[in-house]
Amino acid sequence: MNPIQKLKFIKEFLLEGYNDYPQAASDNARIARDRNEKLGNPCATRVGKIRATQLINRENLTIDTIKRTFSYLSRAKAYVNSDPNSCGNISYNLWGGDEMLRWTENKLDELNLNKYDFVLPTPNSRESENDFIARCMDNRKMKIEFPEIPQRTAVCYGQWGK
Repeated sequence: MNPIQKLKFIKEFLLEGYNDYPQAASDNARIARDRNEKLGNPCATRVGKIRATQLINRENLTIDTIKRTFSYLSRAKAYVNSDPNSCGNISYNLWGGDEMLRWTENKLDELNLNKYDFVLPTPNSRESENDFIARCMDNRKMKIEFPEIPQRTAVCYGQWGK
């Protein structure tokens, strides 16, 4: 591959992204956004609302966004329940719901990319709760994955409780 071909490949692969995700994922995001607005927007982070807008508008998703979407949906599935107005359901569906989870997993497999390269910090045996929470909150990948402090705090305390 000559340098021009390499640059074109990098641009397509890393920057332009993919928008061949299921229409059902976009529909889930639209329904969840509308439900959240009707309830006064009590649910979801700014990142979740941005993701919903991307899905509704059928925007291209970069590899990084696909990985983060897989990571979020894999964890958030635990908060889905039978109440369509619960924040767990709304937040999960803002990210495209089950259809998007399946698509992200399949897309990462198709591209031979590791779905699990983002691993949440775990406490070590000699670490106090305060020390672990401080380390978890300051983790560079956690700051990227969970830029909003309340969400990062909840994930860190969840990891402590495991």
